[in-house]
Amino acid sequence: MRLLVPFGREAAPLGVLRPELARWLEALFGAPETPAEVEEWTPRVDVEGTEKGLVVSVDLPGVDPREIEVSIDDGVLVIKGEKKEVKEEKKEELEKKEVELELLRRERMIGRFFRALSLPREVDPEKIAATSSHGVLKLLLPYKPEAKPRRIEILPEG
Repeated sequence: MRLLVPFGREAAPLGVLRPELARWLEALFGAPETPAEVEEWTPRVDVEGTEKGLVVSVDLPGVDPREIEVSIDDGVLVIKGEKKEVKEEKKEELEKKEVELELLRRERMIGRFFRALSLPREVDPEKIAATSSHGVLKLLLPYKPEAKPRRIEILPEG
């Protein structure tokens, strides 16, 4: 079963089957008429290495950057927050006119999110910088100066 889970996204076997079970139940009974429970979800992450440090990119579409909390706890980078449901003005205007709106399908993630990544010892936790643009949180994790590889010159004897 582990071979079916993408690298770095190990999960319990039932967690892997959950989306398939939901599709099967939807096909059998139709789409749910009420919003799905607000659940905890895991954002997708890319980690790239450079000479100066690591760059972590986190997909958080539709999340207000003020709703994101980034912290370091015992060598672990923790990213958490909540994506709230967006209510459109048109929807509110229709509700004022007593027009009943019925949710037919919900595929966009809402609710709390959480992601934890172990950091290598070479990263300097005091100098981590974060930016957010177009739904992507970018974290720049520089290496400690002493952790950078250095070339040792070999001198001939005599």
